[in-house]
Amino acid sequence: MTVYKYCHPTWGLEILKALEVKLTSPNRCNDPFEFQPRIICTNELDWIKTIPDTQLSTFHRKSHPKWSFDEFKNEATRPGSEVYNCLVKVHKEANPRTQRAIQDEISKECAILCLSKKHDSIPMWGYYCDGHRGLVIGFDESHILFQPSMGDRLTTVDYVRSHERVAYDLAWNRNSLEEKIFNQRIIYWKSEDWIHEAELRQIFRVTSLKPKELVDGSQGYFLKIPAEAIVSVLFGIKCSDCFQDAVRSALRQAQFSHVRLYKGSLDESKFEMMFRPVEH
Repeated sequence: MTVYKYCHPTWGLEILKALEVKLTSPNRCNDPFEFQPRIICTNELDWIKTIPDTQLSTFHRKSHPKWSFDEFKNEATRPGSEVYNCLVKVHKEANPRTQRAIQDEISKECAILCLSKKHDSIPMWGYYCDGHRGLVIGFDESHILFQPSMGDRLTTVDYVRSHERVAYDLAWNRNSLEEKIFNQRIIYWKSEDWIHEAELRQIFRVTSLKPKELVDGSQGYFLKIPAEAIVSVLFGIKCSDCFQDAVRSALRQAQFSHVRLYKGSLDESKFEMMFRPVEH
């Protein structure tokens, strides 16, 4: 199966020249709900019991330094006590800040390779490919690059009809089945509003990627792409001749001799894009 990367002209040509692709940080996704769970707490006592002693001792020193830690911990787990109520109040005040910070915290650790099962999405050609002036690069999904040895496996995104965001319950036990299900859903669940993207994604640790400063001064992370993983290049319907020539020049290297080249055009009677083979 071939999977596809929609590219702006500049970045698409750079992928072919440098054989590396920029991954997306969670806090730079087009969808502002990415990695943004709804944090809840169905059992405040269970949540307090999950607080590590190292964090609880910090609160102990600040609020009740004259008590022994054991005394403080006993009060913390007694519903209705002063300490218990204070911890619950702190949690409720911190919750909004915690939710807002999650994207940034995950972005320090991980980045996403976003691909698609489709090569002919009219909206995606429009907003990812500079109004159909860019290109789409086809990759061989079976290549080792997309297998678990390089990161998480390339996985299909599930588009859900529910308007409820993925919830994380602070009362869950660490490494519980509920937490494992949550970890899967927060990565691979999206609103059905995005279903036209037919997305597949793969998560990589930033420590396995090449860091590079971007034009805006921020840090970007790049994944090396073996030439044999690329199987096709598709030109948009508004690609300039100059841009097509630049792409053909990049593909003249022997390592790209297997890559097939296509040019997009409009179907004469349907709202569809057609792609016909063209010479290198």
